[in-house]
Order: sequence, then C-alpha cells, then structure tokens
Amino acid sequence: MTDTMLAPRLRPWHERGTTRRPGAHLDRLPVGIDLRGFSLAEGVRAAVASGLLVLVSLWVQSFPLLLAAFAANLTCFCDAGGPLQGRVRALLAFTVLGALTWVGFGLLRNLSWPVVVPVAGLAVFLCSMARVWGAAAQAIGNVLIVTVALAIDVPLRADAAPLLLLSFLGGGFWAVLLTLAIWRVQPDRPAARALGEVWATLSALAHDLRVLALSQTDEAGWDAHARAHRRASRMMLEEARQHVSGAARARGPSSAWVRRAVLDLETAETMFSALIGLGDVLEGGSAPIRRSGARALRLLRPVFSLWSRGAPVRPDRIEAALRQVAECGRAAPALAPSLASVSDACRVMVRTALPDDRPALPQPGSPSAATLVMALVVQPLLENLTWRSAILRHAARATALTLPALAWSMIWWSPYGHWLTITVALTMQPYFAATWQRVLERVGGTLLGGLIGAAAAFLPDGGTVKAVLLVPLCIIGFSVRQVSYGAYIACLTPLVVVLFDVAEPGHSDAMIAGMRFSYTVLGGGIALAASLLLWPSWDSHRLRQDVGGTLTAYAALAASVLGDLGSPAGGSQAAARRAAGVASNNLEAALSRAMQEPRRVRNHEIEAGLVVDAALRRFGGALMALQHEARGGLTPGTNLLAWRRWIEVALVDLASGRAVNHPAPAASPGSALERIRRAIGVIDAAWTAAENAPGLADGGQAPAEPG
Repeated sequence: MTDTMLAPRLRPWHERGTTRRPGAHLDRLPVGIDLRGFSLAEGVRAAVASGLLVLVSLWVQSFPLLLAAFAANLTCFCDAGGPLQGRVRALLAFTVLGALTWVGFGLLRNLSWPVVVPVAGLAVFLCSMARVWGAAAQAIGNVLIVTVALAIDVPLRADAAPLLLLSFLGGGFWAVLLTLAIWRVQPDRPAARALGEVWATLSALAHDLRVLALSQTDEAGWDAHARAHRRASRMMLEEARQHVSGAARARGPSSAWVRRAVLDLETAETMFSALIGLGDVLEGGSAPIRRSGARALRLLRPVFSLWSRGAPVRPDRIEAALRQVAECGRAAPALAPSLASVSDACRVMVRTALPDDRPALPQPGSPSAATLVMALVVQPLLENLTWRSAILRHAARATALTLPALAWSMIWWSPYGHWLTITVALTMQPYFAATWQRVLERVGGTLLGGLIGAAAAFLPDGGTVKAVLLVPLCIIGFSVRQVSYGAYIACLTPLVVVLFDVAEPGHSDAMIAGMRFSYTVLGGGIALAASLLLWPSWDSHRLRQDVGGTLTAYAALAASVLGDLGSPAGGSQAAARRAAGVASNNLEAALSRAMQEPRRVRNHEIEAGLVVDAALRRFGGALMALQHEARGGLTPGTNLLAWRRWIEVALVDLASGRAVNHPAPAASPGSALERIRRAIGVIDAAWTAAENAPGLADGGQAPAEPG
C-alpha cells in the first residue's frame, strides 16, 4: 500500500456514490444522484398540505390560514420517512413542539436581545443534541432550530398568541392527516419497496460478481467490488429490517403478510451470505470454476430482478433454472456448497410467494414502559454527555456559532437575516467531511435553485399566480428529498423564493434569490471554518478505535460460525453476521471521512485501515465459504476447535493492539481456512506496522483527541 491510494483521483460521474449506496471509492464524497429515492407521494403530500392552504388563504384573505400553510410546510420538512407509525409520532411531536416554540419565542422577542439570545442558544443546543435519538429526532431538532430563527424575527403580541398557536397546530395536524391518508392506503408499501430494493441490490451484486469472474481482475478490483456491493447490500438489508419491523408493530406479527416479509428478509440474508462465499471461491478459483460460477450467476440474476419488481415468478421456471445452477455446481465441485445454499434460498422465496396457511406466530412479551424509556431515551443521552462525544461537541459548536448569528439578526434586523442562522445550524455536522459535503451541496444547490427562482420575476404580478406556482414547486421539491441533498436544495430554493414573495409581497424575486445565495455562502463558510477550528472531530484520530471494534465484531462472527459449522445458521449467527457487516460499513464510513480531512496527520493509519478493511472483507468471504464447505465435509484431520480458538484469540489480540504471536493450526492449501489465515496475516502485518509508527507521517506529534 502506498500514498497513491490516498491521493484524490478523478472519477466518472456515474461512479459517484450516494448516501444509500456509497460506492467503492472511499476517497470520493457520496454526492451522486439516486433516482430510486424519488417519491411522488412525498411531493403530492407537501403540495396539498401547504400549497392548497396558500391558495385558499389568498382567496379568502386569511392570515391564519397562511400561517397554517407554513406550519404544514415545516411539518413536511421534518418527516424523515420510515415506518408509518413512527413517522406519524414524529410529526405529531413536531407539531406540538413547533407551535409552542413559535409562540414562546415570538412572545420572548418583545424583550431585549441580551435576554432572547441566551435562551435561543440553549434551545439550539438541545435541538442539536436530539440526533442522539436517531434520524427522526435529528430532523425534528433541525426544523425546530428553523422555527426558533423565524419566531424571533418579529415580536408577537400577547393577544395574537392564541390564534397563532391554533393556526400552527391546525397546519401541522393537517399535514399529519394527509400523511395518514396517503400512506395508509397501502400500509405495507414502504416495507415491500424496501424488500424490492434489497433484491435489486443483490441483483447488482450478482451481475458485478459475474463480470469479475469472467475478467482477469486483480485484488484491487475484488476489493472495490466488496466495498461497493457488500456495503450497499448491508445498508439495504438493515433499512428493510426497519420497515418490516414497523409493519409488524402496525399489523401484528401474526399477520400473514408480515410473516412472509420476515421470511423473505431472512432469505435475502441467506442469499447475501451465500453470494459472499461464492465470491470468495471465484476470486481464487481456476478458469473452469470461474466460468461455471459466471454461468450460475447469469441464471440467477433475472430471478433476483423479478423479485425486486415484485413480479410473479412461475415455480416451474425457477426450478428449471435451479437445475441448471446445480449442473454448474457439479461441473465445479468447489462451487457446489455455495450454489446449493443459493438454490435453497430461492426455493424458500418461491414457497413464501404461495398462499400461507401456517398458524399464527406467538407474540413475544413486550418490555415494560420504564425499560423502553431507559433504553431508547435515557441511555443514548447519558452515553453522549461526555466531551469525547462528537455529538456533544457538535452541539456546543453549533450553539457557539448561532449565538452571534442570532444577535446579529436581532440588532441589525433585515427580512433575510434569519437565513444566516438557519444555514449555519443546518450545514454544521459532527464531522468535518460531512460538513464539507453539506456545504458543497447546499451552496451548489442554492446557486442553481436561485437562478430558477429568480426567473419567477418574469411571471405576471399578483399573489395568485405565485401561489399557483407553489403547487408544482412543492411536488418537485419534496419528491426529490431522497434523490440527493444537492438536488433537494436546488428544487427547494425556488419554492422558498416564491413562498417568501407570497408571504411578504413587495420583494424582488431576484433580490430574494441573491440574498439567499449570499447568506448560504456566508453561513457555509462559517460552518466549515468552525469545523476546522472549534473542537474538531478528526476521524483519523479514531481509526484505531474503529478498527478495534470491527475486529471484535468479526471475532464474534467467527466464533458463532465455527461453533455451528455444518448446521443451519441460527439466530445468534445471523445477529453476529449483521453486526460484523454493520461494523465494516461504519469503518468504511470513518475511512471515507478521514480521507476528506484537510490535514491527514495519520496517513499511515488510514493506509493500514484500508488494508484491514479489505482483509476483513476477504476474511468474511472465506468464513461464509467455509460455512458452505462444511456441509459437504471438511478435509479429514481439520481441527475446528483449534481453529476457532486461534481465530478468536488472534482477532482479539489485534483489536487490543497486540501482534499475533502464535502459529495457526494446519490447513490444506487453497482451503477456506488457509484463506482465513492469510487474511489475518495481512491484518497483523498492516495494523502492527501502524501501531509502531510515529504519530505523524512526517515524524511530528499528532494532537490528542479532545477529552
């Protein structure tokens, strides 16, 4: 491994990763376009929730209705998606908190700025800490910061407070009602769509695996394949698991649809494991083995594609394809165990598509309310009430920046001043790389959207024309929320320009667009500078910890697999496999962020982390191949107990920063156990060298991690 692995390289636009599919290139920001994230239902919900109310408010000349439309718009903003039950709870929570925040800070605005700003800063700190409870709470916290910034823009009279409170509550409840009306029509659609995404991802994995099998690809190509497809597959599986769990809570685990969905999800997990093992065999296999594997993958990929679209599949045709897959296994016995596992999983999928007359599943006992509150609310907060927490430092940094922005907007008031506070608060992220990506996407999207919004100046004058324009702008803007953040901002900016013009007529559209872009650039620059100067969280300083956690997760996986070798995978093994996959994804995310940092003071650790990540992916592949090999019988004389002890001790030693100082048991050349030994040897050499390297690549001393 050389420094060239860390050097920025130009990538074609189609190789850009996305948030949900980060891709193989860890040195590039995931700012690509993900068209699978397009949701017309999101756009229609926002258009009816806010655009329709704006039209009615202009028609009847009602300011409370206009305020309700704005509240409905904010409610749509804080919808982070996910299972319907959870998102409705989040929207209801924001509606109540948003109404109280707007009224409370509107009344507080009647006092002087030395009183208002500290209270607003405390609110910003609390809202920034909300991300400890997950994506939904983070979205609520972000939009509440926007609400605070808008509420202190203009003082609120005491006699107007009740009407404003009712208007905000009415607009928020209207958006929640539309959410229920749209997504309740097909309550299982989010979970079904997520399962379809899983099979689409596995189809892409199978296709790329076939391409690699037919080509003379070096190790770098196989490493890139593992990073791109295994990472994306694990993310899709975890997302689908969340949706299926939400459907189970809504319908009950005894629902026939839920039982099939759970079984389909576990089948996809089995298929994912089998494809990983198949890839491990193909990488080191001979030309005949690769040709047989490529033929089997060519037969399987159309089946995966049909399942991804939810299309009906004839069992007789599936069985015919599986018989040909079995022939590939007979032609190349090394592939037979993995292909048999794939075929078994396909047959399970076919069976679950047929009518299900099995008895209802027993419902497990539910934990007490106190236990849930402790696990979901109290524990995450306590874990982050330390200066070592990146979230706590992020909240402190966001507060330190928004306090002067709030004071400035109150002392030198302008109708556009709140955009500085909003941009600083929403652009700031816990890690520099995430802030850098957010700044690029927000500035670029605002520039493009501002040019589009400025074109509204050429429309005929009159609020009705602009209000009608809000409907298609809402549909477009909210439909692309999950496509990419930059595209979302580009489509959102014209909506903001027109909404501003409707709410406060008399401003030039070009002026509104120009001021929004100026404040976005200024706020983004401030956020980026603060990420560098105020209590930064450098991922390059945490790589040892991240690598250690990943090695520990793989040690648990190895213990589980070798302990149950030759028997069907149980629940504990599936959990260990998922934990190892998530740990690898988190390590690659940390490596990607570290490679975006302006001063990579520990380049040697980044290089070692890349080597460890690639070796662990190979280790996992060999482990899955070993699991499938065991069904056909291992080489006589193989001491599995000794291997299990050696692997577990070796990985735990490496996780603790110690070298592997005892030899591995004997294994036949070319076997999965031999590949496991080689992978651990690569990790040992790379990470031990990094442990013994100086703090800086140039021989200097690295600054200590805060805390």
